[in-house]
Amino acid sequence: SKKEKGIQSEMVQSLESSWCLHKSKLDPVLLCSDLEKFRSITSRVEKELRRVEVALKRAIQPDENNSCASILFQLTRISGLTQEFIPSIILRSLQNKEALKLIQSPISNEVLEYSASMSQLWVVLSVYLNQMKRLEEILQMNKDRVDVGFRYSMIQELKSSREWSIETHPQWLIFEFENRLSIRPIQSTIAEKMMTENKILLQLNMGEGKSRVIVPILCCALADGNQLVRVNVLSSLIGDVGNYLHRVLVASVLNHRIYSFPFKRKHTLNFQTLQTLQDQMDICKRQNGIILSTPEHRLSMLLKWREMVCANQNLKQKPKELQVFTQLIDNPPASRVAVFQ
Repeated sequence: SKKEKGIQSEMVQSLESSWCLHKSKLDPVLLCSDLEKFRSITSRVEKELRRVEVALKRAIQPDENNSCASILFQLTRISGLTQEFIPSIILRSLQNKEALKLIQSPISNEVLEYSASMSQLWVVLSVYLNQMKRLEEILQMNKDRVDVGFRYSMIQELKSSREWSIETHPQWLIFEFENRLSIRPIQSTIAEKMMTENKILLQLNMGEGKSRVIVPILCCALADGNQLVRVNVLSSLIGDVGNYLHRVLVASVLNHRIYSFPFKRKHTLNFQTLQTLQDQMDICKRQNGIILSTPEHRLSMLLKWREMVCANQNLKQKPKELQVFTQLIDNPPASRVAVFQ
């Protein structure tokens, strides 16, 4: 009918205008001939990185004219009390500048402050160098063709500017360095919004880095030894998420711990079991730990507690098992991160 043809025509026009807008958005002035330009910038960053590394090594090594200090430095190095200049110590100094004393001890406060600032600059330049190499690789792979996928990859990399404070979140800089990536503005914005606002629900498209970037940097910032962090994931994702968090947070300079408390209603609870559970949660908090949980485990524990409350509601003196269990339920992890896909 005429009405159906009108609707069809309107839909086609809408799709056509949407496609034209999409093509115009993905049409930056980026040509594969810019490969040499990117290589020259990469070379400049590498030279600056080497200059900073030389300055940092000079700062933490004693003056050669001071024979006593030089001998002491060599003796502590040979004995193993201090270590060589290695990236792991530099990364640890971002969170605690006292880590630089592993390279040279004793060290003056002035040298310590200067070395800490140079260490931060060294890591920042290393992250920039990784980003330039990724851009160069994209250009190299697409030097013979320019398609939408190429443009999109270039835009995503070029949009990766730092809009968060290194002084506030030094762990995020360590995460960028170790995983050879750059936190995108949308990712840092979402993470900071989740940390500052309560009871909010945020949604991102597939591939925006929810599980691979946002969840780890949230855990880094929130698991600070003062509160427990619980990451709620679907049962089908717990294996994949657990393995990834272990790789980027546990087997890392960040040195977090991941705990899991699988719980079922059929479990028999006594005072010793509940006290052990309480102690494990306290240890988890002190070690900057993260609890990896599923909705089934969390709800089973809540239902088990309600069963015990109903079974003992007529008693004046509540059993000590119920008292400990109530304390666990009333003092849950202060921060929760839910990952649903």
